[in-house]
Amino acid sequence: MKSKVAISQDVAGDRARRLIHRLMNLAGYQDVIAKDKDNALKVNISWHFFYPASSTTPWQLEGVIRALKTDSYTTRT
Repeated sequence: MKSKVAISQDVAGDRARRLIHRLMNLAGYQDVIAKDKDNALKVNISWHFFYPASSTTPWQLEGVIRALKTDSYTTRT
């Protein structure tokens, strides 16, 4: 299977959270992430130095979580 990538201009805040869902769907994430399996999100955090290209921002994480919930991915309780 070939990788699929969706990109957009750098945006932040509420607009970015909505855009993340659109980009995830353009990349076809639902074709490779099963709804009936446990999934985990890995957050990249650098505790000593901030690396802009490799650190997960709060709005990115929130955008992914909201997209998963919107598309009926659930959490186990």
